[in-house]
This record gives sequence, structure tokens and C-alpha cells, in this order.
Amino acid sequence: MKTCPLETCKEILDFKVFKKYLFEPDYKIYENILLNTALLRANHLCPCPDRKCDYIMKSENLNKFNFREKPTNIKCKCGVLFCNICREDTHTPLSCN
Repeated sequence: MKTCPLETCKEILDFKVFKKYLFEPDYKIYENILLNTALLRANHLCPCPDRKCDYIMKSENLNKFNFREKPTNIKCKCGVLFCNICREDTHTPLSCN
């Protein structure tokens, strides 16, 4: 949700407003930005770094595992192996640096 860009207006704009007034390609960009922002904030979710893959890994136990805490090798269902922190090729036990 966003507020109106006019300084004097405090109206909240929902997704329907954006969908109504944006061209489809622009709305898709807006939608992707919202999704990526949500994924970055959700410590129990980890999207596959492969641009051709839409799969998102989810921690089964939200209290015990945080994808942002320690480097872990992850294998996506599409076959890509990557580090959950830097999202590059697997490299543990080496650090992301």
C-alpha cells in the first residue's frame, strides 16, 4: 500500500488503483518490486537465484531456521545449488567474502 504522491493528500492507494492506471508491463514491474521487497523481509523464505526459476524455499520451522543467519548450501527443485546468504554458487565452509 502506498499513499497518494500529492503532499496534501493522505489517501491510501491499494493494488487495484495501480492495476487500473498502469500499463500491464509497468504493473508487472510494480508487482515484482513488491514481491522482492516482501521476500527480503521474510527470513524464513529464500527465492531461487536462477532467473528462469520461480521457486521459493520455505523453512519448515520458522523458530529454528532463519535463511539470513548462517551460510547454508541450498539445492532448489530446479537443480541449482546456491548459498542462501549471497545467492551465488555454493561455497561453504568458506564465507561469502
